[in-house]
Amino acid sequence: MDTKIEYTINFLYYTYILVLSLCICIGLWRVKTLDSKSNFVLWIMVFALTTEMLCKAASLHGKIRTPIYHIYCLIDFFLVTLYFLKTINFKETRSTLFICALGIYITGVLNFIFLQSINVTNTYMQIFESFVLIIFSLYSLYKILINDDIKNIIYYPHLWFWSSFLLLYSGTLFFWICINLLSHDKSTLETTELIQEIVNIIAYAGIGLTFYFYPKMVKSEQ
Repeated sequence: MDTKIEYTINFLYYTYILVLSLCICIGLWRVKTLDSKSNFVLWIMVFALTTEMLCKAASLHGKIRTPIYHIYCLIDFFLVTLYFLKTINFKETRSTLFICALGIYITGVLNFIFLQSINVTNTYMQIFESFVLIIFSLYSLYKILINDDIKNIIYYPHLWFWSSFLLLYSGTLFFWICINLLSHDKSTLETTELIQEIVNIIAYAGIGLTFYFYPKMVKSEQ
């Protein structure tokens, strides 16, 4: 890898980690003002940062990171699905949660057994998760936009949360598809990685800013 490209990617990666960390700090600062749906967003951020730290630690100690990605994908999928169900006001029951968890778990296990083992990056599962969560994001935004009970939609926090998730998972889908199709084209993969880091920074910055302005947004929306 070219030294300048490597430096740029590393700089963007650590900027992304910094933005994600600040996002969590702001969320914890505003936690008393957050509703139950927004708390899910905060937990999603905490889990994402925890995963990044575990992957970095594994890399520094020469351990493989792929098992972490396998586990992260399943839990992240489940958490965002729960946030989606809360956003669309779906009546949650234990059976619903169990079915969601079981469905995601079975999908992950099938991918692990038949397609990509624990020692291989679970690109297929990442692509599937991103595709489904893009649909969830679009449908959530649709439900928000047609909700007549929301008086001032521009100040509705979940509009911005889902907009950030739409950007995040669209970038993730694009990234993993490129990894699958262009694994031998190093220059294209480097460019794709640069774009992915920038998308991560923008998406998490959007969530962080929503947390920061959350009390004012809720007050203005009422």
